[in-house]
This record gives sequence, structure tokens and C-alpha cells, in this order.
Amino acid sequence: MKGQNYQMSMEVALEAVNEVNPQEFYMKAMLENRSSSLFRQVLNLKEKTKIGNVGFEDPVLPFGCTWEGTNSNLGAKEMETEKLMIQTEICLSDIESSFIAQWMTPGTEGVDLPSQFRQHFFEELARAVSNSLEYMTWRGDKSLDPVTYGSLSCIDGLEKQLTLAAIPPAQKLSGAAPTVSTIIATLNSMYNKIPESYDDKSEEVLWFIPSGWAKLYKQAVAAASAEAYYTKNVPLDFLGIKLEVAKGMSANKSTISRKVNYIMLADLLSDQQNLKVIDQSNTTAVYTMRVTSTFKYGVNYLNDEEWVTFGIA
Repeated sequence: MKGQNYQMSMEVALEAVNEVNPQEFYMKAMLENRSSSLFRQVLNLKEKTKIGNVGFEDPVLPFGCTWEGTNSNLGAKEMETEKLMIQTEICLSDIESSFIAQWMTPGTEGVDLPSQFRQHFFEELARAVSNSLEYMTWRGDKSLDPVTYGSLSCIDGLEKQLTLAAIPPAQKLSGAAPTVSTIIATLNSMYNKIPESYDDKSEEVLWFIPSGWAKLYKQAVAAASAEAYYTKNVPLDFLGIKLEVAKGMSANKSTISRKVNYIMLADLLSDQQNLKVIDQSNTTAVYTMRVTSTFKYGVNYLNDEEWVTFGIA
């Protein structure tokens, strides 16, 4: 059988080279560098779902010939996402006169946007969306005025939701804002209320603190061991549990629970199909580029009795 040689070629349109990758954009916006990236993630959620949890009474009994089985408790909590949207716009003439002008063909606007700029633009937009979602995760409250509070009014965050949870009163702590001299005592007060069932599950525990507490903790540890820590970074862990800094958390609040009890809800699969980049110069003769998208996002929690909170009444 004789071999044959084939020559193949492929042309790639300029707009294809410059187009944003929707999957990459949403992965950065939804799952990177945020508190909820550490949560239990329920994805591909269109509207509502029920998440089950099961608990047992002590299942070990003395041996006997009669059935005396203990109860198991199977429950399910309904959760849902909120439908949100992204809308932003940039003037193409501003792009041409900016620091990336050298990448553009002289005298052109619109479709000749450089791929370097589009990549930079969407990286910054993903970072901005991620930042908004971080604050919404903790401080969101749908009763807030959207004109005044913007994206914080889009969802109910964990701080609001946990005020309604049936957390054992002894595990709902409050007090004055900690200082360098009191931050260790504040963390100790929370640590002492962690349920005994967590004793062999420290690797499953998520302890979130606000960024201000992290600074106080580092200063307190450095003051106690100046030789070791004034010249290097203090590890953020407390008695074997890593302290996770939640930038969006309110200043005098903190939460402890197992990772499975922190729930992030999203529909990342179909969200990617909704991201649109519109060059207005080709449609309305207005030299702007618009980005629009819809997506779903929400947070929730499970197992009220497994939470320890500070400052969440």
C-alpha cells in the first residue's frame, strides 16, 4: 500500500483569537481566592435542591436476643440559588489611548482589540466579580436597599442566615472586639465550645476569621515569641486548626463548623453559555464594548448544632 502525503491548513479568525474563554472566566470568578472556594460545592443547580443529612443515636447496645434498635434521623434542607447578572462597558477610544495602544493597528477601533488586552480585561473583571461574591457570601442581605448597598442586596449571606439557625446557645458567643492583648482569649473561647465530636476531625473543620483578627493574631504571636516571628510570617493556625481569613466577613464575627456544613450553590455549567461580549461599534455605531452575563449563586448551611459563632446573635 502506497503512502500518501496530505497538506492541511487552518485559518483562525481574529475574533476567535481575542474571544474570552467562558469556562476560565467563571472558574476564576466563582472558585478562586474566595471563602466559598473552601465550602462544599453544589454545582449545576438550576433553581432549588434538597441536601440531605443523616444522624444516629448511639447504635451500640448490649448483646441480647430482642430487637432494640436505635433511631437514625434522615433530613433534607431545601436550598436555592439567586439569579444574578453581570453588566459592564468600556469605551474603545479609551482603550486605544491607554497603555496597550502599541498593540493596536494604528487608526483602528472596535474589532481589532488585542488579545493581550482582552485577557487582561477579563482577568480584572473576574477578580471584581469574585470580590463582590466574597462580601455577598458573608454580609449579603436581601432586605437591604439595592441603590445604597448594591450587590450585597442580591442574596442572604451566612451572617444573616446563621442568626436564624438553632445553634446551641452556649455555642453562640459575643463580646467586645478583640485587641492584640485579647485575641488569643477570644479564639480560646470559641475553641472551647467546639463540639466534642470534632476532636478526631480537626482536618474537617473550617474556622473563618475576619482579616482584622488575622492581623491581631499575628501581632499577638509575634509579641509572645519576638525572636521567632517578628522577622517572618506567623502561621495562621490555632491549636491544630487552620484559621481561614474571610475578607468579606464583618469585622467582629467568626464561624466554626465542618466543611460539609458550609454550602456554596452555583450553576457553573450553563452559566458559561451566557457570557456575551458585544462590540457596539458593529451594531449601534457606538464605540464601546459591553460584557453581559447571567449566572446563579447562593450560600447556605447544614446541621445547626455543629456551629460555633462569635458576634452572630
